[in-house]
Amino acid sequence: MAEAMKVAHAGAGVLRLYGNYGGDVMNFDMAGEQLEMEEDIQSTTVLLADDVSSAPPEEAEKRRGVAGMVYAFKIAGAAAEQMRSLEEVTRIAQETANSCRSVGAALTPCTIPQAGKATFEIAEDEMEMGMGIHGEPGRKRVSIESANSIAEEMTNTVMEDLNSDPKDPVLLFINGFGATPIMELYLMYNCVHKLLTQK
Repeated sequence: MAEAMKVAHAGAGVLRLYGNYGGDVMNFDMAGEQLEMEEDIQSTTVLLADDVSSAPPEEAEKRRGVAGMVYAFKIAGAAAEQMRSLEEVTRIAQETANSCRSVGAALTPCTIPQAGKATFEIAEDEMEMGMGIHGEPGRKRVSIESANSIAEEMTNTVMEDLNSDPKDPVLLFINGFGATPIMELYLMYNCVHKLLTQK
């Protein structure tokens, strides 16, 4: 990480922007401290903690980073490309991170490449609501439901946590992490779009 940060530095400092996972926090912090001491390279940190299933609102700092990272990378990257200061890019990234909420649902367990086997077992007629991207358990296991029911539960979970004015615009991101067919993603998008329009 320190080597990658050296390359990215280009004289302007480095924003360490990543998901809130223990190992990542430890390694990125160590790399930042190393570069500050050895190379006098300034770096800042923004942690993504958007997964509402991983901790309640009063413990939001414990949440995992998931799909919100996509927005944060893109928006912070655009600010950096405009040659804004490290302080300004960090502020924009933090504002983006604070605005993101996500929730996941899984019909099958994930397989982490190094482990080579599924992280848990789930029946064919079940789904895990709120599963994390590394196979961390969700908030509950339920019977598989219709797309409309799944979309409604996920949308309500996110919007209740966001607690924003219904007149505020939202940017909807439906993601399948490569495992969900595009037709099903469009189906979910349509369900959620209708719900948000009604709200």
